[in-house]
Amino acid sequence: MNWIIDRISASEEAVYLSKPGLTITRKISVPGAVKACLASGKLLIWASTGYLWEVDPASGHRKRRAFEKTLGEPTTSVTEPLPVS
Repeated sequence: MNWIIDRISASEEAVYLSKPGLTITRKISVPGAVKACLASGKLLIWASTGYLWEVDPASGHRKRRAFEKTLGEPTTSVTEPLPVS
């Protein structure tokens, strides 16, 4: 079963995930989190710090990559991020 994004909180610098039909909720925090999406089983989080974080929702393992802040788009091809709510 896949994770879904419940909400993105810029003030908490966190993304909240859940699994449909279960009471499992996960909070993933990264500095400056502003946008997020799920792609190929990974949670991608764009941060105001100029990094794109790739997170495994099940384990919490994360990788940090730089992206073009001037363009506002990551250097890798991914789906459109969700706006902060």
